[in-house]
Amino acid sequence: MKTTQTIAFCAAIGLLSSGGFTETKAQTEDSNYILVDEDSLVDLGVAEAKETIADFDHAFKNRDDSMTEFAVKKPFPYGDGSHEHMWVAVTEVTPEGYQGYLNNTPYDATYVEIGQEMFVKRDEISDWMYNKDDKLIGGYTIAAIVFESPPEQRAAYSKQMGIDWKRYKFLSKPIKEEMEARKKK
Repeated sequence: MKTTQTIAFCAAIGLLSSGGFTETKAQTEDSNYILVDEDSLVDLGVAEAKETIADFDHAFKNRDDSMTEFAVKKPFPYGDGSHEHMWVAVTEVTPEGYQGYLNNTPYDATYVEIGQEMFVKRDEISDWMYNKDDKLIGGYTIAAIVFESPPEQRAAYSKQMGIDWKRYKFLSKPIKEEMEARKKK
């Protein structure tokens, strides 16, 4: 099922760690590691996710049977100031934030565990997502990582998760060109 595959991939992406997404990695189901550089698109994705959180709230409050897998991503501190960003499946939206349970197995932030109930304050989120008709809505950090992956993987992940690249303003042509130029330096 696409939804299960999307969540499995998102769970792997949720293992991204550190304060500014520098030198981070996540092990995917097929044992590939995804490295995210300091100057990646991920930080821009986080900014856009924070700017659009009202879209998530509206969708959750008006959800129907075609909408599933509502989750927000939260950084969990560990070690010397690093953070592991993990998905929290949302069960309730309040004016203060999001009630739910951890939907990732921690890699570094081992003081929390998968399935643990928790509350995420609005200012703590680093991403949000849900599926509508088996298509990813939100998932800005996921889109950033998939966009920066090799073309064959990008195409496969895009198809698997139903990513519509036009939804992501931070992936506009000028930004994409700037990121490509940085990669060549």
